[in-house]
Amino acid sequence: MRTRNHSGSVVLDRRIKQWNLFWWDEDGKRHSKKVGTLRQYPTKHAAWNAAKPLRDAVEQQAIVNRAVPAVPTVNTLVEQYRDEKMPKRFSTRYGYEQWLVNHILPKWREGWITDLQPRPVELWLHSLELSPKSRVHIRGVIQQLWEFAMWRGEVPTQRNPMELVTIKGATKRTRQPRSLTVEEFQAFASKLAT
Repeated sequence: MRTRNHSGSVVLDRRIKQWNLFWWDEDGKRHSKKVGTLRQYPTKHAAWNAAKPLRDAVEQQAIVNRAVPAVPTVNTLVEQYRDEKMPKRFSTRYGYEQWLVNHILPKWREGWITDLQPRPVELWLHSLELSPKSRVHIRGVIQQLWEFAMWRGEVPTQRNPMELVTIKGATKRTRQPRSLTVEEFQAFASKLAT
């Protein structure tokens, strides 16, 4: 696709003897701004030079528009995920909601989905005072959000960045199981008999 010249062009409106700057934005919309009258700028070259501040502003705005990512915020993506792809099973949905509401949204709500990169996410997960297994669950929900963003076409289809996040000790127990003593077992068994 051909890229548009954002600096625009200066055109004289002969009916009202006025110079106007015309330009196109990224969405293909045409805009205009008054530069001055024919009396103020008798030549097109003079009107072009007078329009320099306007042309610079238009070019700067085009640069800013290109710099702003066209990806949704995490909050927007979560709302869409809830509507379209969140599991319907109550227990799974409830678990996802708890991780989203209590951990993911408070930290990443206003950030872009592309801000959820492996290093910052891994550092954040390690800073949480949760068991490794819980951190794995949070990483899994973030991974689902990335998959959803790719499915919607919000980000290019690629390797999911959350696959690079590692949580050590996720399969290990945080507490050793305790065995009942003979007396404890007999007390427990007597409660079952009644």
